[in-house]
Amino acid sequence: MQASIAENDAMEAKLAEVNAMYSKAQEALTSLTESKAQLTSEIEELEQTTAALRKGIINMREGQVYYRAGELVYAGVMRGGLKHDANVAQVNWLLQNANEAALERLGMQQQKDQPLQAIWLSRGVVNNAVAALDKSKGNLFFRVRTV
Repeated sequence: MQASIAENDAMEAKLAEVNAMYSKAQEALTSLTESKAQLTSEIEELEQTTAALRKGIINMREGQVYYRAGELVYAGVMRGGLKHDANVAQVNWLLQNANEAALERLGMQQQKDQPLQAIWLSRGVVNNAVAALDKSKGNLFFRVRTV
């Protein structure tokens, strides 16, 4: 009888171990599924950006050259030492003004129902700018230049 009880306890311990492993595998699967969804979303966003850039390149080839490589589009001084949200707002302000300056130079007007985007920066570049502001105690000078 005691052998049977010990065998049953061993089986229950094994079952608990297998259930714990199953739970960890489920958590890993959930995490991977979320990562896949995020990557799929980023791929779709990049495909849209690529299509817009291709369209822009075709238009630029057909039209006049408005900017030379390395030319300054917009510049601004930003305050360091602020909270993260304020730094994000500063970078967004700079990019919005750079976009408006580029549109003005191109002779285009911003429309409220369909905003135009004349400049494009990768998310990484924008995040680096915000991170630099987050770490800074003084003012930083930012430039938006053509490539």
